[in-house]
Amino acid sequence: MSSSSLPRVVIVPGNGEGCEEANFYPWLASQLSALGFGVTLSAMPMPDAAPSDVWQSFLLETLKVDSSCILVGHSSGACAVLRLAEKHTYKAVIAVSITDNDLGDKGERESGWYDAPWLWSKMRENTNHLVVFASDDDPFIPITVQRRVGKFLSDVDSEKTPPCGTFEYIELQKRSHFFGLKQQEILEAVIRCSSS
Repeated sequence: MSSSSLPRVVIVPGNGEGCEEANFYPWLASQLSALGFGVTLSAMPMPDAAPSDVWQSFLLETLKVDSSCILVGHSSGACAVLRLAEKHTYKAVIAVSITDNDLGDKGERESGWYDAPWLWSKMRENTNHLVVFASDDDPFIPITVQRRVGKFLSDVDSEKTPPCGTFEYIELQKRSHFFGLKQQEILEAVIRCSSS
């Protein structure tokens, strides 16, 4: 695949001031750029609160994510990319460290990501590829919650729904909340998803 035909990758960071400069995001952006991908990595509006409506509007209207994009979201960013995939089509969505509930945290509850039921079937229908990354020692999201999300998305395969794209649940050991500056498996997943 030539670099001119590679999809644009939009990396959606988790919440927090300056978060777009942290974790694996700059490394992933640099690696993908070197391979010829167009990459968007931006600070998010109201980064500490991470309000669902504001973030989704920003991604759609300002960053112009569209059906040709691969979205990589981490933590609150993972909520963002999955919620977008409930209503819009994408080449691929990669969600890293995802929870389906606020885990009893007031700030998470007020962000609005968990107000509505999750439309797992729609996410699968609207993506050519959907990948979920989990870590067995995540200090914020219990592995049981991450596995549950993986099961919900995997179970779509057995339902009588319109054709849906591929799904991978990838559980890694001792990656914490994927704070590490290099996450080779995420890079490999983007490359894999871009090829079809």
